Amino acid sequence: MCQLNDTGVTSATTPDDRPAAMPVGAIIAATMLPAPGHSQSEFARFIRDTDGQDLVEYALLAVTVGLAMTVSVNFVLSIMGTSYSQTMTNVGDQWQTPNPGGS
Repeated sequence: MCQLNDTGVTSATTPDDRPAAMPVGAIIAATMLPAPGHSQSEFARFIRDTDGQDLVEYALLAVTVGLAMTVSVNFVLSIMGTSYSQTMTNVGDQWQTPNPGGS
């Protein structure tokens, strides 16, 4: 016999008051049933529940910041590479080999 309260199964006993082994499916089904006098489904309760909301928000923020940093660093690196390449080309074009005889 199962006894239910607002949170689910509290105990299970046999007719002679020994603890009974309940199948896992029976425990899950008993905890999914609304409490007597309540018709609210588990899904509706899950949607309204805000526990863990901050954790999800911080995780999304961390992912967003990480993606933004990855894109911006790659962009800056490509610009810097182009700039250094052009500078090296310009410096190389300005270089004149000194005359060993000195003039």
